Amino acid sequence: MSDFSIHRLLAAALLSAVIGGCAAESTDEAPCKFGDIVGTCCTPLDPSGAPLTRSTANGPEPILGVCNAQDLCQFGAGAANQAPAEACGDTASERDMGRTIRLDAAVEPPPQGGAASGGAAAGGEPSGGAPAGGDPSGGAPAGGEPAAPCDGVSCPAGQACEPATGRCVSVTPPPPAGEHAGPCTGDADCPAGDSCLTEEASMGRVPGGFCRSECQSDRACGAGKACLPAGQTDLCFDLCGDGVDCRDGWTCIEIDNGARGICQPDCRVGGCDAGQVCNDATGQCEVGCPYACGPAEQCTDGHCVRLNGTCDTDYHCEVGTQECRGGRCVTAQFSDCTNDPALCDAQTQTCINAGASSICLVACQNDDICPQHMGCIEGAQVCYYALCGAAEGNGSVYGACSAGSAQQWAGTCLPLAVGDPAAPGPEGLCLEAGNATEGRPCNSQATGRTAGDRAQQCGSGMLCYGDPDDALNPSLDFDATGTCATLCDPRAGRGCAGGRQCIDFGDRDDPATPAFDETRALGLCLASDCRMAQDAACGAGRACRPFNLVTDLGACGPAGAAGIGERCTTSTDCADEAFCGDPGGGSVCIATCTADADCANGGMCVRNQEAGWAYGLCL
Repeated sequence: MSDFSIHRLLAAALLSAVIGGCAAESTDEAPCKFGDIVGTCCTPLDPSGAPLTRSTANGPEPILGVCNAQDLCQFGAGAANQAPAEACGDTASERDMGRTIRLDAAVEPPPQGGAASGGAAAGGEPSGGAPAGGDPSGGAPAGGEPAAPCDGVSCPAGQACEPATGRCVSVTPPPPAGEHAGPCTGDADCPAGDSCLTEEASMGRVPGGFCRSECQSDRACGAGKACLPAGQTDLCFDLCGDGVDCRDGWTCIEIDNGARGICQPDCRVGGCDAGQVCNDATGQCEVGCPYACGPAEQCTDGHCVRLNGTCDTDYHCEVGTQECRGGRCVTAQFSDCTNDPALCDAQTQTCINAGASSICLVACQNDDICPQHMGCIEGAQVCYYALCGAAEGNGSVYGACSAGSAQQWAGTCLPLAVGDPAAPGPEGLCLEAGNATEGRPCNSQATGRTAGDRAQQCGSGMLCYGDPDDALNPSLDFDATGTCATLCDPRAGRGCAGGRQCIDFGDRDDPATPAFDETRALGLCLASDCRMAQDAACGAGRACRPFNLVTDLGACGPAGAAGIGERCTTSTDCADEAFCGDPGGGSVCIATCTADADCANGGMCVRNQEAGWAYGLCL
């Protein structure tokens, strides 16, 4: 499950307060009968469902206990068993679908004419016999008609008085208690603390609904369930496999190397989100391809991989392991070749020792054959970056430097991540710079060293911001442009001219890799005239567009036409304050939020606090 999937989808301490005196010496317990009220007297049942009894001079009589908040009828030994109903206290609570909900009204005991225990009434006669005074009529009060057992009895909602005994019994059993990860049509169908992601709110993606239960361990989820990561939190899921099937509309997906499976929505029933495709064999949504695949191409991990190994862009090569060079898919630079130098492309690369391991790099005789921003390292005869910063004696971070094997080109010193905290690496890499000045148009796809390309490359100390072109686009239609923006240090919070603000585009440390600090301080000087949730400040037909996820600052722009889940190139294509991002399978408009309640589609408000997100996205 990816970070954007659900795609990131629930109380009992009243025991001592409600038991009162009749169970103070209890040493045993049994399940309460379905429908019993917490805090009232109850008759424990044996495993067969028959009432437990004790022997008395009058014959067997049911044992009496108190129903507690754990749905157990507590009782003791000896005379303490036969507790009067009124000893159970006048404050009770009602179990409602696995939750404990306090009642405002007290639970009233049966009248003197009834027998709450089913045994002897006051005076020693068996229940249903003559009360004290000898009247065989069943207990006529002075002055006339006999009192019916249910006279004056007030029962809780969902119960009625049983005429034969005067006891409150359930007339219509409530629905079974909801389960974590179980089906639902609303929060009331789920255990306390859970929320229901309904089928309707998920636009049919979650058949039958899903009781979303955050958890910290499998035990918290209950038998037959597991606590597993889902987006930015852990949720309960039903286990499956070994003869255990998933509910209708869900399918079993193997985890733990096939040792067990979990139930997930079946996309053959509910479909997939935008940018995903349904695998007809597994019933699971997978990353789709943003551009159509040709007859000799196969959609794999979001790329249309060509079966013959040719390419126009990296879009035709395997994700993460290959790159497009000279019309062929070759091993990606910096791939590990420690154990097999033949993993590098024989025509263009060589396996170079890099300390504890070896990596594939482009072989060269001079700078001309090297990719942009790289020069041919003398002696090693491979293409590599020029380092920069005060420690390298090559310019300063965020400013100008010299690129190329002979430092023959003007460049920009881009800051690097800290790296090994015990031995931080170089301060920056020197990227080739062009001639475009701040605020002028630039083209990120202008990667040549010709005069025409240099005119579209930003000058020293700047980067091209906002170019919407997709470098994977196989049509090679890269005619859109961005704007040259000056680099800045977001930690300083100043240094930008003309009223511009230093907007943070840096990286945060990943706690999962303690041996490497990914923190990188990187900012761009940009003009901001609004903040998130302040569309009114932009005027009618316009919206505040956030620069990125780690700031609520943005720039006013025309409101776009693309709705949530629809394709976009930049956030300006989206209606309202939606963010144009890629949850897998291509960029779509994603609703922004600060809480789950902000997500109109019933999704989760995912906010990566560790990454420093200033707001969340509805996923």
